[in-house]
Amino acid sequence: MISTTSLIISALALQAPLVLSAILPLLDGRGVSTQVLNINGHEVHVGLVPIASHLIPKSPPSSGHGASLNKRVVNNACFYGCPVLTCTNGLSTNPDPPLAADCGALAGAILLLAQSEVTTTFPCNLYGSAQCPNFSVPPGFEQQYSLGTCLTGFANLNPAGGPTLSYCDYLVGGAAPGIFNNCVGIAGNTGGFCNSQNTGTLYALEVRHA
Repeated sequence: MISTTSLIISALALQAPLVLSAILPLLDGRGVSTQVLNINGHEVHVGLVPIASHLIPKSPPSSGHGASLNKRVVNNACFYGCPVLTCTNGLSTNPDPPLAADCGALAGAILLLAQSEVTTTFPCNLYGSAQCPNFSVPPGFEQQYSLGTCLTGFANLNPAGGPTLSYCDYLVGGAAPGIFNNCVGIAGNTGGFCNSQNTGTLYALEVRHA
């Protein structure tokens, strides 16, 4: 299980003043839309991309509704933990693990992004609130964040026709150090991911080389 104490590792970045630049839209060779955020001098690439084959379940569980399920259904995955941790190699085409400094900077930048999303006009959007997701991901896609050699992402593993999942930036930034420390620092693998296996909120959070 990814402990909430992993938040401490990257929360130190919250002590610095937030400098968030304008978002720059980009388009890669596959036609996948991405964005670049400059957060306190760190360039973070954010994009919504199709899930890579290494995260797709061999036998995707049924949503219980089949293909007729309304694709506009959105489940809030912020309420669920990510208890099943898998440390492995081969998540990236690069055989090396990501650098600890890059993953630490990425986690801190994501937590700063989460802090910047706290507003007075949307009272529900409190830092650390499971009731206030910051982004949504349709089935078969992954929201990725990368900085230097490090990439972390939230992948919606619900089957085709299943619910869209909404999630919280502070949970992505908080879980990434725990995945890195357990899988790269302790186990000696090049990456890892944790899974939520709740019906309707099937997802994975991964950390690997960008």
